[in-house]
Amino acid sequence: MKTIALVWLIVQLPAYLLAQSDFVFPVDTLVKTGPISNRINICLLPDGYQASEMTKFRSDAQLFVNSLQSSAPFTQYKAYLNVFLIRVPSNQSGASHAGTASDEPFGQPIETIDNYFGSQFDTYGIHRLVTVNNYTRVTNVLATNLPDYDMVVVLVNSPYYGGSGGGISVATTHPSSGEIAIHEIGHSFVSLADEYWAGPQYASERLNMTQNPNPASIRWKDWLNAPPIGIFQHPVAGWYKPTSYNCKMEALGLPFCAVCREGFTNRILDLVHPVDEVLPHNDAPLTLTIPTKFSIKTVRPDPNTLHIDWLLNGQLIDQQNEMVTLDPAALQAGQTYQLSARILDTTAFIRSTDHANLHRQTVNWTIQRGCLVNISQRAGDWHDPTLWSCGSVPTSTSQVIIAHKVRISIADASAYQVRFEGDGHINYVEPRRLWLAN
Repeated sequence: MKTIALVWLIVQLPAYLLAQSDFVFPVDTLVKTGPISNRINICLLPDGYQASEMTKFRSDAQLFVNSLQSSAPFTQYKAYLNVFLIRVPSNQSGASHAGTASDEPFGQPIETIDNYFGSQFDTYGIHRLVTVNNYTRVTNVLATNLPDYDMVVVLVNSPYYGGSGGGISVATTHPSSGEIAIHEIGHSFVSLADEYWAGPQYASERLNMTQNPNPASIRWKDWLNAPPIGIFQHPVAGWYKPTSYNCKMEALGLPFCAVCREGFTNRILDLVHPVDEVLPHNDAPLTLTIPTKFSIKTVRPDPNTLHIDWLLNGQLIDQQNEMVTLDPAALQAGQTYQLSARILDTTAFIRSTDHANLHRQTVNWTIQRGCLVNISQRAGDWHDPTLWSCGSVPTSTSQVIIAHKVRISIADASAYQVRFEGDGHINYVEPRRLWLAN
């Protein structure tokens, strides 16, 4: 029976795991600035790269990252980005080209390429519109290898100009591919509209496209006093945009206009909180018996535009520092306090009035003053709670006064500080020790 069972497992197991194993590929880290849970995780997928061309893929991916990091607001928010590569090989190099578009370029061969995600030119009869045919494979590869992605770019191994946006961004390796990909990210990551007229089928209310030209209520009203932002009509009456030939969403080689840049910045701050780490942990109330440091570790833009306020029961006690020290001697016994750190990115890239409500992070600690000095009340063993004035055995945060004969015999003892008064002294039973934190 054991032999039969073993044979059954050998035959059946591959079929059982087929759905997952077919989509497992090596994942490389190109940029890692912090935890996946608090970063924008960019995933770059190759299409039309054979297994022997993965070094080229990595090189092409690095060129894209360099372009992205040179484009505001990503220049300022480099520390908010992780970049991962999933090495998915194709059987053949390149992208399919049917040659059926009305704007066919000279010299590109007509060919069908066996690539993994099915990337192709000539989508909807537009040569430069390069899309992936097998979207299901994209979603399966992402779900299997990097489910916590925030942004996806498929790099297509073709030297001809093209790309697309939508749910994912697609760009070829044409010399302008970095610009193409960043433009397409405007669609997939921020839902920006093209600022050139792409046709009525693509017209809809977006951050940078509207049918409302009223300066008092237009989507980008907060930027109307910042040239070249204005109200410009598209070639088809009834649709408006914030710039004319002054934004990457209209022409490559330009920066994003202030309106689109604000959209990107809002999206970045929606996904990444300014605080990476909190010490001490704030998941339970804290009792302070000694001066205690409270700290936050922030993710800083460059230049650093974070503003930090520290408040104790709503009263400002410090600003801009990532650490404060509270002395329990300054607190009232029996009173509960709330220590708060409030952090807001004061970037000039955002003018929307709801920015503070959406993006300010507040870290709270609930604290009380504990028994500040633990004094021996009689002779006895250190580990006897009834020996001490605080009613508890001293710990590494206790200031201790020894006024009697105290024995350490059951286990090692600890304290923050120890002072002796009168006949007070300690008898140690080997190998016991007293450990001082200060």
